[in-house]
Amino acid sequence: MTGVAALAALTGTASAATEAQGTEAGYQAMTADIGASVQTVTASWIEPKVIPRGKQDEYASLFAGFDNSDDTGLAPPCCSGAPGSAQVGTEADSIGGRARYYAWYSPANGGFGRVDIKKSVRPGDHMSASVTAGGSVGLNDTLKLTDVRYRARQKPLTWTVVIRTGNSYNLNQAQGAVFGLASPPLATGGNSLLADVGTVRFTDVTVNGHVIGSYKPNLDQYELFGICAPIAISSSLGRGGNNFTVTWRATR
Repeated sequence: MTGVAALAALTGTASAATEAQGTEAGYQAMTADIGASVQTVTASWIEPKVIPRGKQDEYASLFAGFDNSDDTGLAPPCCSGAPGSAQVGTEADSIGGRARYYAWYSPANGGFGRVDIKKSVRPGDHMSASVTAGGSVGLNDTLKLTDVRYRARQKPLTWTVVIRTGNSYNLNQAQGAVFGLASPPLATGGNSLLADVGTVRFTDVTVNGHVIGSYKPNLDQYELFGICAPIAISSSLGRGGNNFTVTWRATR
């Protein structure tokens, strides 16, 4: 866990979820609550355009995947201290006042690092992500990310990357599924500044082939807190139960 405030659950949201402080703004479905092991998750989003807020470095991670931390908050992508959290996603960062976009994945191998995907990502690209468990979660998981870039009067550019983790870190089952927006943890502790990505809509959000709304009221809905206030919030689930938005509020 990072240096965010402790969880304080609030009930009665429009999505029939628990809204709380976490290390991301988004949604989490825990195995213990939904009554089944998490075998596959999917989500889609459009890569947002970063608005630099100065020369300082700011980061925004958009992702979907497994969560094997615990049930006290979302597992941050890359450095949570939560081995087994296989996730895949994109970055929309502002480095020294210049935008930077790329894709990444985090294997469930007991390590704590992310791996960059050497493919082009630009604002407006349509991203589709999925993570599927192997025989045991953490053993030969399959992570998939597809990018479709639509162009006027030209055929879309598209790429798909499929990663099979092929590692030996073995968990009996994923503890949950997680989707959202995060500011990655810093090696020195705490979270990095959150890049301004405006509002991003997650669509086609499913767990085990079912829309996440079908698991109400046992979903957890999170907002990302900074020093003393939310810096990113998530919306209630939209019609169909398979979509929601996350909205930037502040860098820290």
